[in-house]
Amino acid sequence: SLKINTKHSVCYKKYFLGEVNFKYDYILLPGYYHEARIKKIYKSKNINTKFRVVGSIKISQFLRNENFDKKKIVEKMQLDPNKTNILFAPSWNAHGKDLFGNFRLMPKSYGNQSNVLKKLTKELSSFNCNLIIKLHHASYSYLKKKFFKNLENEKNCFVFKSGIYHDVMESNDVFKISDIIITDTSGVASTGAFLKKKLIFMNPHSSYDWQNSDIEKELRPGFICNNFNEVLNAIKNYINDKDPFNIERKNFVEKIFYNANEDANIKISKTIDDILSEFN
Repeated sequence: SLKINTKHSVCYKKYFLGEVNFKYDYILLPGYYHEARIKKIYKSKNINTKFRVVGSIKISQFLRNENFDKKKIVEKMQLDPNKTNILFAPSWNAHGKDLFGNFRLMPKSYGNQSNVLKKLTKELSSFNCNLIIKLHHASYSYLKKKFFKNLENEKNCFVFKSGIYHDVMESNDVFKISDIIITDTSGVASTGAFLKKKLIFMNPHSSYDWQNSDIEKELRPGFICNNFNEVLNAIKNYINDKDPFNIERKNFVEKIFYNANEDANIKISKTIDDILSEFN
């Protein structure tokens, strides 16, 4: 049978550019940017028979006309709906490992992770902000730590529970209610850009392979931070309505996604029908 892959997200990591993709019969791409990048890296291969540009099912989820009550969702989290919502949503492997072999949630230059998150919670309280922590589902083991359970007792902090090695539909609500997103190389960034959220990027570890990343490092429409103080300054700028990345986010979405405001599932369905007709 045919093997077709859509990928689960549009992030900065080497997923669409991995050579393993050529083992599939077809790969469905989020836009022409990725197609051009694959052609550039794999000049000796004929990609036209393997890859189809269809758009992103990840962002298409947010095009559905569903009733959305931001205040109700925030209150369910036991947070103040009148405060600015800061989402901390790191990837699971962008910052190397700690002494125990676990992937870090933030760069080593930030210092002790527990202390940083505790300090961030307190600082955001003084900024009149809520902190929502959504770890990657591959980092679920962190949620067992006593520290995260203690964070849940802070009035302005909510720790979201993803599934074990899988995400959940409620994740969409977390993205929707956020005002500012702190992330790194995760697809959370591209989703956030589509949703017009203000973005803060933690730089990944120094050995991160930007040359072969799915999205170039120059295409990060937000503040790029190397330490905790830079993150705080970025938050302050956004809170003070200083948003120099509004146009960059818009250009990013247009560059990365094919027909971003149209449901990719429709294009995917037609593409699969076309593929099957060719196959038969």
